[in-house]
Amino acid sequence: TFTRLTKANGQSPFANTFGDPVILYHKPSQTWLTVWIDANAGCTLGGYKSTTPTDPNSWTHFCVHSGISDDRESGYADNNPSSPFFGRMYVSWNDFGENEQIRSTFSTDGGTTWSSPVNVNNTFIRNVQITADKVTGDVYIAGMDENGGNGCVSGCGSNRNNKIYRSTDGGVTYTNTYTGPSFVGPCRSASGFFCDMYDNPAYWRHMGWGQVGAYNHVVHYDYAAHGSGNDPGDVLYIRSTDSGATFGAPFQLNANTDPTKAQWEPNLSVSDAGTVFATWYDETPRIAASCQPSSPSTPCYQMHSRKSNDNGVSWLSDDTLSDVASPLPLQQDPFIVTEYVGDYDYGSAILVKHVTSWVDGRVAIQNASQQDAFTDRELVGFAVTSTDPACNSVINTQPTHFIVNLSDAADPATVQASDFTVNGIAANTAQLSNGNLTIDFGYTTSPVTQEGLQTMHIPAGAIQRISDGQGIFEFNCTFCYVVTPLEVTTTVPPVGGTFSPPAPGDYEYDVNFNQAVDPASVQTSDLTLTGNVGGSVTNVQVVNGNTARFTLHFDNGGSVTASIGAGAITANTCNGNAAFSGNYTVEGPAPCAWSAGPSMPSVGTRMVGVFFPGNGKFYAMGGRSSDTPPSEFTHPFEYDPGSNSWSIKSASYPDTHTNNMACGILNQGGTDYIYCVGGSELATQTATGRVFRYEPITDTISTVPANWPSGDQNFIPGGFSVYNNNMYILGGFDINVSMDDNIWQFDPVALVWTHKNAHLPTQLGYIPQATIGNLIYTGGGSTYDGTLLHDSNFSLVYDPVADTIGNVATIPRATAETRGLNLCNTMYVMGGGREAPNPSNEVDIYDPVANSWSVGTPFSEARRNFPTDTDGTTRIWLSGGYGSDGVTVLDSMEIFTCPVSPCASPSPTPTATATATPTATPTATPTATARPTPTPRIAPTPRPRPTPAPRP
Repeated sequence: TFTRLTKANGQSPFANTFGDPVILYHKPSQTWLTVWIDANAGCTLGGYKSTTPTDPNSWTHFCVHSGISDDRESGYADNNPSSPFFGRMYVSWNDFGENEQIRSTFSTDGGTTWSSPVNVNNTFIRNVQITADKVTGDVYIAGMDENGGNGCVSGCGSNRNNKIYRSTDGGVTYTNTYTGPSFVGPCRSASGFFCDMYDNPAYWRHMGWGQVGAYNHVVHYDYAAHGSGNDPGDVLYIRSTDSGATFGAPFQLNANTDPTKAQWEPNLSVSDAGTVFATWYDETPRIAASCQPSSPSTPCYQMHSRKSNDNGVSWLSDDTLSDVASPLPLQQDPFIVTEYVGDYDYGSAILVKHVTSWVDGRVAIQNASQQDAFTDRELVGFAVTSTDPACNSVINTQPTHFIVNLSDAADPATVQASDFTVNGIAANTAQLSNGNLTIDFGYTTSPVTQEGLQTMHIPAGAIQRISDGQGIFEFNCTFCYVVTPLEVTTTVPPVGGTFSPPAPGDYEYDVNFNQAVDPASVQTSDLTLTGNVGGSVTNVQVVNGNTARFTLHFDNGGSVTASIGAGAITANTCNGNAAFSGNYTVEGPAPCAWSAGPSMPSVGTRMVGVFFPGNGKFYAMGGRSSDTPPSEFTHPFEYDPGSNSWSIKSASYPDTHTNNMACGILNQGGTDYIYCVGGSELATQTATGRVFRYEPITDTISTVPANWPSGDQNFIPGGFSVYNNNMYILGGFDINVSMDDNIWQFDPVALVWTHKNAHLPTQLGYIPQATIGNLIYTGGGSTYDGTLLHDSNFSLVYDPVADTIGNVATIPRATAETRGLNLCNTMYVMGGGREAPNPSNEVDIYDPVANSWSVGTPFSEARRNFPTDTDGTTRIWLSGGYGSDGVTVLDSMEIFTCPVSPCASPSPTPTATATATPTATPTATPTATARPTPTPRIAPTPRPRPTPAPRP
């Protein structure tokens, strides 16, 4: 039975929620929880929870994540008391506000608080479902590559790939363990990105998503794929016996092979007894040539199911689950997308039953079939429900009695002592009790004789259910006998001790246990290092049987905490260690860190930061003090690291078009200057192509007679950096009109601008850009939809010699309106961005040799459009900009200092990955030549954002 939850106002308890609901039960606190796409208190994912769920006034709100555009969430609660992560709840989703990647979080306190989200991957892979192994607690996320992120844009018949991600540490980290072969998704038609199962009209959106389940390292997944020929869809099942690393060949669950009839949208559940139950929509009962929309007299589909009683090894026959065939019910609600029916269904299971629900059109109103939710259950069958000792438990005694509890009463005539074995040794007695629901199997002497894993077993069919004679499912589980729990006794150096000589270097770290450990259980990942020195674990070996000798690497001195989680290392295969943690000191210089600097002489934004090696000082060029004109600065700001102070220089800018300039160090005639190109004026919202140079030593500014052609056409520079004493500008912004895709090169000696043949793959401005070796890299940049600026994650490499451009690994977040800096031959992308959660204080670091990103130490105060630069080896300076609200103009300064440079010995020069080929040799362009028309590019589809119109 079901109780409808309705408050006095006639609405549900779940105010300001939008869809994709998840329902979880948290066993430790006996709390029910719902998770939704949410609009409460700044949440994009949130929900409600209650310990008295039938009371509509008892549900209280909680927030899971605050982002921009979260979608397609799924959830799971680990309610197995024997799991190492018992009570932990998980939520995964696609974050369309970042890189459209899968993200995951967990709660350990019943949903009150949630961990910082982790990226399961870094690009768009559809989050299908999350689950956990009912025995081991490993977490699994099923994902789907939908035609490389293009879905069904090209029409029905596009490719898919199934993906499995696994976490063995309770959702802290994930690994992509499996990527399946390509298959064609189910469909009869397409509506934009999504495929549909019907074509007259285009209806019932479905991409082939299914459901994942896991039991004792066996991973199950069902999904839908296009059948052979014109068959619109079949339901397939794959099974892994190695924790999702490999899967067997797909097995077709549906028995109907009529190529005109579809089977689609499956779900799957795994019970605590190891039974597996799959359900799907099946057109077997359709008689007409096609389903007639909302026609009560035309049967279209029926729910079909298939069951495995042996954890997916074999399957019973395809059978109907729903009682009657259903017509095809169209979407009647004008406020719901027309082709929506639900995208996916979900199945759940406990020890004694499987449950699922579906869309059914059997109920007609005004002679039109309605979308209604129906539900049904499938009993698991005759099975063992629990034992004492419990499965997966650890005991320290040698029992002679083993208690077995059953799901149903047993037939006493079928119960024999020999039905039950421990380690292959049969019991001597069998005593029934509790209405024949409990059996006490007794031994004269304990079958548990040695420490380690012990196996309990009842063969399939050995005992029969008294009600109908059904044989019991096979029961096979283990527990662990331990005399002395495994624990750390000492370490070398001792807890509280010191790693020496001074870092950087490699160090041995011995962890001694109170007994011999299983060598196969000892891995580098067992030891985690935290603290201000960072550090890494590079190797481990077992010596003398009971010592794990780890090799650690530290680059800096400071404090470090070494920890080994409970159960990470074992003795006798199952005696998991007690949790260990110890604090230590590492000799050596302190690690790189941010600290506050002195405030600038004024608040300021849209300035350009330049470090000038000639005097070792940092300059903030141009910019303004507010967004109310006139507010442009007329003199450079100088920061002197020696005196740790700011000053305003005497030299005057040639004009007030000094916002958003491109500045860098160029040499002319043997003298280094700060060259600044272009810029905009707030009052007139116009740009200039003017170039000037500043000589910091003499504090003089002079205009350079070589205007940037794009600036003269009202563009401000995009990204900028220096290569081979030439400045390169990538992209730009035609103020309040469009972004740009052109690339320009400026030679300060010849006073020539060269328009390059290569173009950006999309029009961008405000690009974080840096030169490393012989290549120019970018990460992020702004797009423009005609009204608003949007952050992006475009990540590119430009070869200025070959004049070619291509993609590199994608920056893990969207950002713009900041700089890319070359520190130790890596690009640091500094905070920035304007769309929530931006502006940011995150520092993303790109390694061009590895073609990978990592997250660096964040600075303190989030900001964008701020001056920043680096000396390339030990320091980064930043100041001013717009604050975290995107409005307040700052004067605060932060300095990143490395007591010892993190730059390693010279590394290999990055290899160019750009693939575009120029069509002609670039030619020099005189400064007076008109700017070429931008090459048309397909821009990303903008999402509406409540962001103020840009004021460059």
